[in-house]
Amino acid sequence: AYCWGANDVGQLGNGTADASPHPVPSRVDGGISFRAIASGYRHSCGLTADGQAFCWGLGLNGQLGRGTLADSATPVPVGAGQRFTYIAAGATHTCAMTSAGAAYCWGGNWHGQLGSGSLTGDSDTPCCHKAPMPVAGDLAFRIVSAGGIHTCAVTTDGHPYCWGTWQ
Repeated sequence: AYCWGANDVGQLGNGTADASPHPVPSRVDGGISFRAIASGYRHSCGLTADGQAFCWGLGLNGQLGRGTLADSATPVPVGAGQRFTYIAAGATHTCAMTSAGAAYCWGGNWHGQLGSGSLTGDSDTPCCHKAPMPVAGDLAFRIVSAGGIHTCAVTTDGHPYCWGTWQ
């Protein structure tokens, strides 16, 4: 994978964080081959061929899904071994889907963008969930899209759902 642009919190995944713009693609560190990439606001994520998710960049809201609020200038594994078929990065959150259509989200939740049915996060970080959590409602999705502070998905039978704030 290659990324370019701003890199102030390591969102290019090349092992550095700096204030210089990067107009030329630079290789993402770690020697990981990705089949899909998603970029949010100051963080990026990728899926490997076997569905393992990795994220890098700004971790302030838990959007890297690794159990902390720390930034990372290199890809770090998401969650506790879940496998995903699709990943989407929003402004302060990330969502992914399993092969069974279950959606999981992590990161900032003050607008309900994680779809948990609440506006809260982990007990030690009330704003955010630092690891993947299932979207409420027991629905099976075929696609998910993470926006600024909202998320939308389409069920396997074609019905659209959205949660969070989209104003």
